[in-house]
Amino acid sequence: MRTSIIFLEIMLCCSVAWAQQVRSVSGQITDAENNEPVPGAAVFFDNTTVGTTTDLDGNYRLNIPGEGSYRLTVQHVGYQTVFYDIEPHTASTVFNVALQSVELEELTVDTRVRFRQTDINLFWRTILGKNPSRRTIRWTPESGSGKRISIFSGGPF
Repeated sequence: MRTSIIFLEIMLCCSVAWAQQVRSVSGQITDAENNEPVPGAAVFFDNTTVGTTTDLDGNYRLNIPGEGSYRLTVQHVGYQTVFYDIEPHTASTVFNVALQSVELEELTVDTRVRFRQTDINLFWRTILGKNPSRRTIRWTPESGSGKRISIFSGGPF
């Protein structure tokens, strides 16, 4: 009976010590301009595979992966990236972030397709089994700024 009680006390002490080793970081990610939550923001530790995304209310929670120092990164498209250094032996902590918006540069999408002759030759050799010639392939202008490629087989495939 006495050995059972000693065993239970040892197990209780070990479980309490193990529970104290689990460190975590949690918080809420909001927009600095309007204080609205930012759902879907990426929150992760650099150079690890530990990370998550914020929920609809901008909340997150991550377990700190063991002892040592880590850099927490918070990212979202259209916002400036924020870093937070976690030092060794830091207890669980709350890190709330108000992300600053960043004006994105203009992006232009061009619909013109450019074919390289080597790509066309590879297609003909691989798919059609023969090399193209001037009689079987040519560029023809089409309305708009793009170009169109016309393929003339000269017979059935």
